[in-house]
Amino acid sequence: MTINIDTIASDIWEFDDLPVKSIKRFIFDGFEDMCRHTWAYTEWLKVFLVAGTPEYTLTPTGNYGILGIPHDGANIGLIKSPEPSASTGTAAGTLVDSTTYSYKVTATVKDYGQTPSSIAVTAAADSNGSVDLSWDEVVGADGYKVYGRTADSWLLMSTITSAATVTYTDDGSDTPSGAIPDLGEYVREMDVKNVAYEKGIVSSTWRIRETSSIIDLIFDGVNKVRLAVIPDADADNKALQVKVALFPTKQPTTIPSIFDPYRFALSDYARYKIYTLPKTKKMMWQDQQMANHFHKKYRDKREELKMRIMSGESHSLRARPGFFAS
Repeated sequence: MTINIDTIASDIWEFDDLPVKSIKRFIFDGFEDMCRHTWAYTEWLKVFLVAGTPEYTLTPTGNYGILGIPHDGANIGLIKSPEPSASTGTAAGTLVDSTTYSYKVTATVKDYGQTPSSIAVTAAADSNGSVDLSWDEVVGADGYKVYGRTADSWLLMSTITSAATVTYTDDGSDTPSGAIPDLGEYVREMDVKNVAYEKGIVSSTWRIRETSSIIDLIFDGVNKVRLAVIPDADADNKALQVKVALFPTKQPTTIPSIFDPYRFALSDYARYKIYTLPKTKKMMWQDQQMANHFHKKYRDKREELKMRIMSGESHSLRARPGFFAS
């Protein structure tokens, strides 16, 4: 659930002559300030490793930029994620003709859970009413789980208990139920490094050393990450899961739900900004004492959120911004 900026703006009722778009701009400024100071708004991003490629671009959803990667914000699948393909099925089924269906597959390991899910694959059913899926056997897996059938709303359709069974036909007889996990479970945490670490190893042989053992992740401070080694063929299609702290780059219409308890803090920030506006014939609100009062209220709530997010951890555990060594 999100908070509409119009709703927050409606809380600021005492400035009738001020255009609503100005109030919204101040709320946005407060939202951006709170994101930058607290790292409260995060998103998990997933990329699949490609053999021979050590560098990857992180792309957040929507109009957001990346502030950094929290100290606990990176892990990698211990085995490969499946690489399924989908095609129009030949078996008789009840899927709707000319309708496109979407699927993801995870590999499972007994007692440890699932890998990060595969990329989504799609196929349209024809008059036969079915869709066929297939993938290569994943080394180290005990089985697979198939999720479908609607894009962005994948639900569990089948649990396969043999690693050698690498096909599935959706003929409409399985009822999807149970949401796909947001994150893979069979993973290993990675150490997030800044560029100082990379500069320390840049003269070594790491750039030509290929391995499937991926331990360290280097963040460039903008939107790229680099592995400290070059992934080999055994690491191909292992999933890298990275949690990024975000800030808005464009005024949104809604604000993420994590800020719901701080809705009135954003109103206080807007009031602080309004009370610092220069006086004019139409705008007589300038009042430094009131500005200081609302700014303090806002900062107190911002620090409360910051401590809640940090959970006592220091800034030193964040990956500091910087650039890759050349």
